[in-house]
Amino acid sequence: MKTPKKITLVLLIATACLFESHASTIKDYQLLVDKWLNLHKQRNQLIADWQSQKPLLEQRLRLLNIEKQRLKEKLAQSKQHNDEVSERRNQILLAQSKLESEQHELTLWLEQSISYAHSQITSLPPPLANTWRQSLLQITDASTDSETLEVLLLLQSKRQAFNQRISFEKSKITLATGKHVLLEQIYIGEKLAYVSTPDGTQTGIGFVANNQWQWQLNNEMPYADFVKAKAILQHRQEADFIALPVTLEQSQ
Repeated sequence: MKTPKKITLVLLIATACLFESHASTIKDYQLLVDKWLNLHKQRNQLIADWQSQKPLLEQRLRLLNIEKQRLKEKLAQSKQHNDEVSERRNQILLAQSKLESEQHELTLWLEQSISYAHSQITSLPPPLANTWRQSLLQITDASTDSETLEVLLLLQSKRQAFNQRISFEKSKITLATGKHVLLEQIYIGEKLAYVSTPDGTQTGIGFVANNQWQWQLNNEMPYADFVKAKAILQHRQEADFIALPVTLEQSQ
């Protein structure tokens, strides 16, 4: 009759275990519910925060997009400006190179022109040759290109003026023999001159031969013709035709 008591004890223990297991399950369930509620609360809070901050964030985003667009435009303008500066710099370099080349050509031309002017002096009649010689002395190593060009232009101007008139001079002339003779001279431009001693004992001509101005006292021209030509030139006699000898320029 002891067997029923053991069964009752076992049932009591099993029942106790069942209640204890059920209580643990309820507790775990309660924890899960609390966690879910907490997560739901956090989610709602995040949603609420997002809803409240969304306009501000959207405004910031718009401002950022506007600033981004402005930066793009500035970059484009800067690039365009840099391109323009680069193009302008290239143009300046090309202009400078061209200017330096032209300056070199001008300097070379001036040197050649000065050399040519010096070489022409011996073929000019004495009055014009003296003018050229004095003018060329103004060109020194310190002279600028502008000053040198001005002198060269002056030489050509004096040459042109001499060729456009008939002029009279009276001065001592050095002949090829080295003898100095006082002569009256009538220049017909720069290529021909008629001369005579003041007393009319000698007459002759001046001309260019082999790039040298030369005098020739050959008495081929009557003194009376020379006197008549001088009187007409000095407006002491009316203009008239005079037969004068002509010697063409000679060269080797």
